[in-house]
Parts: sequence; structure tokens; C-alpha cells
Amino acid sequence: MNKPANIVLLIEDESKIRRFLRAGFELRGFSVLEAENADEGLKAATFNTPEVSADQIQPVVLATLKAAFAQIENTAGMIRKLEEQRSAVAA
Repeated sequence: MNKPANIVLLIEDESKIRRFLRAGFELRGFSVLEAENADEGLKAATFNTPEVSADQIQPVVLATLKAAFAQIENTAGMIRKLEEQRSAVAA
């Protein structure tokens, strides 16, 4: 029996997000196994061998977003300081 290539186990409780992610994975050639919760995901993983779980991707996405927000906050702080300096020079 041949194992299908590029299998992703998608565990997400929000159906709209699950459909969106499934479409994205399928557009990139992945076969997608869906599960609404961890119990369903475990059952799906027992009978199939996914190469990656979308839940494994979430921490990477969150870390990337945190880093981006931190950079935005740093940039906003620099802009405030420059505006203060400009106001002090103009006064």
C-alpha cells in the first residue's frame, strides 16, 4: 500500500479558519486531514501518518507576529522621540 505524499493534519476548532487553511494547503498540493479538536486529531493521526500538523505551525506564526508587533512598537517609539526633538528644536 502506497503512502500518500504531503499529508497535513489540520486541527482547528473554528470551521471557517479550517476551511480557509485547508484550501491553502490543497492549493499547494497537500492532502489535508481535518479535525475539530485534539481528540479527533489523535484519531486521525492513528489511522494516517501526517507529515506535519498545522498546530505545529501556530507557535511559529505567533512568534513571528510578536516579533513584528515588537518592531512596530520600537518604530513608533522612535517616531515619537523624533517628533519630540523636532518640537524642541522648533520651539
